[in-house]
Order: sequence, then structure tokens, then C-alpha cells
Amino acid sequence: GIRRNKNDHLCFSVKSIEAFIANLDKRGISYTNWPGTEKAPTVRPDGVKQIYFQDPDGHWIEINNDFR
Repeated sequence: GIRRNKNDHLCFSVKSIEAFIANLDKRGISYTNWPGTEKAPTVRPDGVKQIYFQDPDGHWIEINNDFR
């Protein structure tokens, strides 16, 4: 597949990143933190958690819990 740059990504914010991660795990969908560590969220200095995964075409998607 096409190798895509993670800096070019779509982002969604959710109320519960833990519930979202549980759903990914249940469906066998892999995700990483920003550096690429599997099954480990990135925690920003402001406390927001982020994960990244790719759609079937390789586009990067960020999910975070910066829901307002």
C-alpha cells in the first residue's frame, strides 16, 4: 500500500477514548501513539490522550479525548 505521512491526518474527538480503544481492541484494529508504539496513547502536556490508526486506504486518523 501507499505509505502516508502521519502529519497528514484527520482528527476526531470523543468523550471516552477508553471506550473507543476498547471497541478497536474488540474489532482487532491496531492503533499506535504518535511515535508508533502499539496500543499506547500519546498523552499531551495538557493531559489530552491521542491514538492513531489507518483506514483501509492508509489514511491516518487521530482520535483524542479533547471533547468540548
